[in-house]
Amino acid sequence: MSVMSLPLEIASMVSSSAACDTRIADEIVNYLVSERPYAAAAISVYDPLTTRYHSIASTGYDDRVSGYLNSDSFDEDPAMRLYHAQGQSQVALKWAEMPFDGDYRDTFPVQEYYHPAGFREGITLLLHSRDGRHTGNLNISTDDPRFPSEQMLRAEVQQLQLVLGGFTDALRRLAPMSVDSELAQGCIVTEAGDVIDLPGTRSLESTIRGSLLSQLAGLTDSAIPAAFYFRADSTWFRVQTGVVGERSRVVVAEPEPIPFSLTPRELEVIDPVASGATNDEIAAKLFVSRATVAKHLENILHKLDCPNRTAAAHKALVHHLRALPSW
Repeated sequence: MSVMSLPLEIASMVSSSAACDTRIADEIVNYLVSERPYAAAAISVYDPLTTRYHSIASTGYDDRVSGYLNSDSFDEDPAMRLYHAQGQSQVALKWAEMPFDGDYRDTFPVQEYYHPAGFREGITLLLHSRDGRHTGNLNISTDDPRFPSEQMLRAEVQQLQLVLGGFTDALRRLAPMSVDSELAQGCIVTEAGDVIDLPGTRSLESTIRGSLLSQLAGLTDSAIPAAFYFRADSTWFRVQTGVVGERSRVVVAEPEPIPFSLTPRELEVIDPVASGATNDEIAAKLFVSRATVAKHLENILHKLDCPNRTAAAHKALVHHLRALPSW
């Protein structure tokens, strides 16, 4: 097999696969080891929600080396610090080529983990999405210091940086809701409060970002509907949201007026109706009279073309006529 054909073969493997597909990842690492003089290979995914690595495929590495590759201390490796500083401009360098004052092969990671496992040369390639996010690593180790050769590094390994960057993008798996509009804006809010742009959507505009995220932060998960309508300045958005991972939240907002020509006040009324609240309970929460709630409900039934309260509540749930709690 020619050097240039290997990246093309791997690109074809991932072209139609889901992000972080372990079956495809296994095929890739086994393919690398079978087609090249590599003793071991592993693909690790970087999870921005936990800021941790985890391998989705590995061959040739024992548990001790695999544990190190997925540990917090791996990013403290001198080579990894260099690679992170280079970012998307990382040059594929093997151990012997590291631009350090001393020999990288004499460093603690090599002497403590790689050499005892029989490895004499290797490289870690940082993978990036097209928008520049670090999505994972490709680790390759050999028991022959002649490899990877210069040609393999430049014409082959280097080319895998973008080929695998999208494949290892964990955020691609974190958009469970349907997004039909090109105007959709999305993000993921981590447990620590960090906001990460959601691939496949635009960044949340400042007009909605601050107000929406601050309101979500003040509510318990059980109080937040899976989909609801939200107004930022003069624009209404249909928002979809859900918990991902352990304590992170994905948010997608699309500009969309309230359906059925409902007014903002009518939305405030139909939302608790959908939750089973009585007119008295709604009146108390909205600080209006029971008669006012009844009049709003009469208008809502007409607009929704529903014969009664139960039918309106069902239609409200189907069309996500919900709002964030304001009390």
